[in-house]
Amino acid sequence: MGTVTSEQAKGKPVDRRADIWAFGVVVHELLTGRRMFEGEDVTETMAAVVLKDPQWDGVPFEVRRLLKKCLEKDPKKRLRDIGDAWELLEAPPVAAEAPAAPSLVRQGGGSLFWIAAAVIALGALAVLAFLHFRETPPPERILSYTLAPPEGVQNIQSFAVSPDGRTIVMAAAIAGKQQLWQRPLDALQWQPMSSTDGAAYPFWSPDNRNIAFFAGGKLRRIAASGGPSQPVCDAPDGRGGSWNRDDVIVFSPVSQDTAVQRVPAGGGVPVDATKTKGVYRFPQFLPDGRHFLYLVSGSTADKDGTYVSSLDGTENRRVLADRSSAQFAVSAAGSRLGHLIFVREDTLMAQPFDAGKAQVWGDVFPVGEGLSFTGVNNFAPVAVSGNGVLLYWTGGRRGGGTNQISWYDRAGKLLEMAVPPSGVLMPAISPDEKTIVFSRGDPGSDRRDIILRDLSRQNDRRLTTDASANVTPFFSPDGARIVFRSNRGGHLGDLYQRASNGSGQDELLLSDPNGKMVDQWSRDGRFIIYAEQDPKTKNDVWLLPMGPDSKPSGEPMRFVHSEFNEFDGQLSPDSHWMAYVSDVSGQREVYVQPFPSADNELRISTAGGVQPRWRGDGKELFFQAPDGKLMAVTMTLSSGPTPSLKAGVPLALFDAHFPIQTQAFFNYDVTADGKRFLVSGDPSASSSTGPSIAPLIVRVNWNAAPPK
Repeated sequence: MGTVTSEQAKGKPVDRRADIWAFGVVVHELLTGRRMFEGEDVTETMAAVVLKDPQWDGVPFEVRRLLKKCLEKDPKKRLRDIGDAWELLEAPPVAAEAPAAPSLVRQGGGSLFWIAAAVIALGALAVLAFLHFRETPPPERILSYTLAPPEGVQNIQSFAVSPDGRTIVMAAAIAGKQQLWQRPLDALQWQPMSSTDGAAYPFWSPDNRNIAFFAGGKLRRIAASGGPSQPVCDAPDGRGGSWNRDDVIVFSPVSQDTAVQRVPAGGGVPVDATKTKGVYRFPQFLPDGRHFLYLVSGSTADKDGTYVSSLDGTENRRVLADRSSAQFAVSAAGSRLGHLIFVREDTLMAQPFDAGKAQVWGDVFPVGEGLSFTGVNNFAPVAVSGNGVLLYWTGGRRGGGTNQISWYDRAGKLLEMAVPPSGVLMPAISPDEKTIVFSRGDPGSDRRDIILRDLSRQNDRRLTTDASANVTPFFSPDGARIVFRSNRGGHLGDLYQRASNGSGQDELLLSDPNGKMVDQWSRDGRFIIYAEQDPKTKNDVWLLPMGPDSKPSGEPMRFVHSEFNEFDGQLSPDSHWMAYVSDVSGQREVYVQPFPSADNELRISTAGGVQPRWRGDGKELFFQAPDGKLMAVTMTLSSGPTPSLKAGVPLALFDAHFPIQTQAFFNYDVTADGKRFLVSGDPSASSSTGPSIAPLIVRVNWNAAPPK
């Protein structure tokens, strides 16, 4: 440990002058018989290297000048070449430097000093050579190159590199289908992995032989060599995991109000690994396999950040305040020293970190630029291996940062742009069709605000200003109120409303720990329809009764629930039919049931679908297909004592270029006559060929030299 240089202790890159330092340390310790820098643990020793000077008592006066040049903390002032050591040994002593220890005595025409100095120097050089050639020294420069994603990719959801740094696995979407793709770094082509449809957030086993991922409400695993995937346990809406050498997996089973859980990699019933619950995501084991990192977000600035916890639950504390998923990268095999890699203000940062004590030390420094979180989960698009391979992606979009909101006709012709490109999502049209409302992201943060735009005047009014994430806005039937979801107050999914003219204050409608997503304010004004995520029954469709004064008039009611996910509830204009999405068949499909009886489920989509919306007269139902196309289905409704419904064959209208990562909420609206569609998307993208996707950046031995 004593051979660690001052620049290494500060987490900075090193060059060959580190060998000069090591030479000085070995000579100093041979002469004095003691460690040059000592502490009770690694952290204290590193601090001593940075803050303290060597003790010179016991060091012969004639050798002291050489050692001072070798042990200079500033590498620019340090001895540059070991060959220059003899000049310093032969130089006459400086009178001002009086010896503090007995000098070596010169005797009989020879010199005991020179003999001793030569022995010391040769011995030190031998030790230094042994250390130098026994271990592979870090290269002075990194190897950096780019890696194109699979051809035709529309979106990169996440990726991971194997612990040995040889293979990448990626969750990516092509033609609306998201699955795993695998590629060795020395290969030219990506290969799709069967049995991984819908896969998200993959991570590797420590022996490089298996890959775990989330799909279909399950945590699953698959051999890296291929074959069928196997379920490990339930994970309704998984948000990352990690696998240790004892075959234990820690993972986040849902996106909010959850504990980090643990489960045997071979399968079983998961148990909580943290004693508290919240928006806990992206756990990652530290090298000891007992402690793990995880991200807390959606709370307050003094509580959010990266935490460290332990499998036995004895430890839980914050180690980093940034709202970014973080990964630990070791400095060398078997070392507990390394760096936390995370995103701060669109820059990839490295923070020196002692994994043994779970403490940061040294100075944070930049590694790469131009990164954004993928989706809206504070997920940093970065992966690190156990041997110095770093991958990151600069193509992430913070909440749809390149989207614009536009008007299209039924043939997909772009009529006009309603909102210029920015982080705009979730548009809704007012009942009089003169105003639209949407959620706009704040670049560089996870804040989102509700914005209203007057279509005739083309001016915007910000409805929310509370520095939280405000999403999924919908108008009341008379257009006077807007309901939306906010994560203020520590809950991810509380429901609020506000007057659409901006007057008054935000009014809390419903608050509880479960995550919620607003889907509609029914056209008769009697219900706010929303999806709520229950730890036991996954997503369910709920209704909040509303009175004529736009106040809650009763307790929430659950309309449809099961062991599967149900969401995207939309009540028909006559309030006799509820359209919604369920994954009971294994993929998301659009269904309709009578309301309020819910006694006759009718499947509407035939090959997957989300985001159903009714035409103003109820004679058509629209939805988004998995490939991003907007679909239309003719609906024949009959009134009377026993209403009935007959659905036609779904027909494709046009490619709406929806953001693939935003299928969990409504990203379009339709006028009452069904002739114009308000869509948030990227019109330059094509679902058939895929948008222009940035490549992955690969850096080998990334911490050996500053990034260029």
